[in-house]
Amino acid sequence: MDDIKNTQVSSCKMQKLPGASPFVVPKQSFQDFEDLRETIKHWNLDFRQLEAGRFRGEILQVNSEDVCYVNARFRQKLHQQGAAPEEYFTVAIPGTSCQRLRWHGYDVSASDIMIFPSDGELNSASDENFHVYTVSLSEEKFQEAFAIQDASAGRVQFSGPRVIRCRADSVRQLLRLLHKISVTHPPTSTEENADLRMELLSQTLPMLLTRVITEATNGEAPRLSAKRRALVSKAIALIQQSSHFPITVEDICERTGVSMRTLQYAFRQCLNVTPKCYIQAYRLQRVKAELACHRHSPLLVSDVANKWGFWHMGDFARIYQRFFLEKPSETRRFFSS
Repeated sequence: MDDIKNTQVSSCKMQKLPGASPFVVPKQSFQDFEDLRETIKHWNLDFRQLEAGRFRGEILQVNSEDVCYVNARFRQKLHQQGAAPEEYFTVAIPGTSCQRLRWHGYDVSASDIMIFPSDGELNSASDENFHVYTVSLSEEKFQEAFAIQDASAGRVQFSGPRVIRCRADSVRQLLRLLHKISVTHPPTSTEENADLRMELLSQTLPMLLTRVITEATNGEAPRLSAKRRALVSKAIALIQQSSHFPITVEDICERTGVSMRTLQYAFRQCLNVTPKCYIQAYRLQRVKAELACHRHSPLLVSDVANKWGFWHMGDFARIYQRFFLEKPSETRRFFSS
């Protein structure tokens, strides 16, 4: 950790969030990912449910001109992809209830902080107890906070994803502050509470966060091999490119030049799911997303199902209901309302 401890970060292109006035997206519960994606601001999210059941999520978002804070809980096994706020320095801190979490191939523990790559890419596999806080800093706040730690220090590049192991007591202090920001926003929040929240968000949080990072001395979290991560990424790209003409596991093995056993093992390690299950989950969720998108359209469910490779409507309806615990027609009614 010598390249993080007592260092000042190098400059990167960042700007203030669009719509400079501070705002709060109050804590909300979601029964569907598409609904959540339409609500959260500045994040580009693409989640894939990996096992049968209803999606349950809770989001609280608080933004100032320089800081974007999110408190997120998801009660479903997910493959999370997408991107953090563009051109911002973003980190994620697991909550105390967060158990199994693999982020960019790293095994994340309770004392870790996840530092997003410079392009903001999100890529993680989480279980049904997912809870993280994310903090995104503008360039001005980012440079100011790190400079205070040691103005004469060298420069460090945060280009790729990193998971750093921090002091447990420092992380506990940071989690207490992150929780405090969450509880200063009830619907009856007073002007005094709002002022306190913005002070904690814009001043206290950046200072404490950068201190925890620069004081980290416990190295980096263990990471899966680059070869296995690359194999799974290539397989997922093939699945996405072939979604209208369903690809098989055998096809993927042939096109990636690996054995069935190697592919199965890589998917199990990276996502804790088989490639066959992943293919079906991906196709089902593309159907659901399209039904949500065309909520007021006369488009038939059968047309959407056929588009994504489901040809037998009886089988499709049964598979869909077993996976999402609702019928396709119920999905349309939910989004139409």
